Amino acid sequence: MKLNSKLNSLRQQAGYTLIELSISIAVISVLVVSALYGVQKILDSNKVNQAVKQVSVANVNITKLVAMTNNKQVVDSVGQTINLGAWPDEIVVGAASGSSSGSTARNPFGGVYTVLPASSNDKLTHYVIGIESVPAKLCAATASGMGAIAEHITVESSQSTSPKYGNSNTDGSTVKFSGVFNAASLASQCTGTGNKFIYLFMPFGA
Repeated sequence: MKLNSKLNSLRQQAGYTLIELSISIAVISVLVVSALYGVQKILDSNKVNQAVKQVSVANVNITKLVAMTNNKQVVDSVGQTINLGAWPDEIVVGAASGSSSGSTARNPFGGVYTVLPASSNDKLTHYVIGIESVPAKLCAATASGMGAIAEHITVESSQSTSPKYGNSNTDGSTVKFSGVFNAASLASQCTGTGNKFIYLFMPFGA
């Protein structure tokens, strides 16, 4: 009787079975993966929001600079706009104080911002802000987020030194034309796994 009692006691103290441990590990794994996915979504959303904020600040400052100086050549390069204080200090790298030489403005995606004049037909009314190296998965969200400040938007698969928008929001790489987005064009241009280059055509009078 005492022996049976001891055996029963040992069985009760034996702990979890292999099946129970396997189930526990599987549940924990699902929870960890779900948490990591949620964290990544939050980080991605923060990057998009940061880019929208940085471009909005730069656009306001550039527009003020052009109005104050009556000189639209301040948008000839990102270096000039950096030197004039248009971009937030925390994203400016590679430049000595008071010099625009070699300066860049880093975007949240690991690339840089570019600033350049619009094509000859629009040079007096618009300038261009480029957002380089935007991951394809964040391309649509980033372009959409810029919709409130850019009149025209194009999405390219490679860098362009003279970006141009089409005659409509379905023409070539143009996803927004004269204030109107085309969801199908945006989805098409943002597909793939590589990085995208988003060009924002900003009116001087914004």
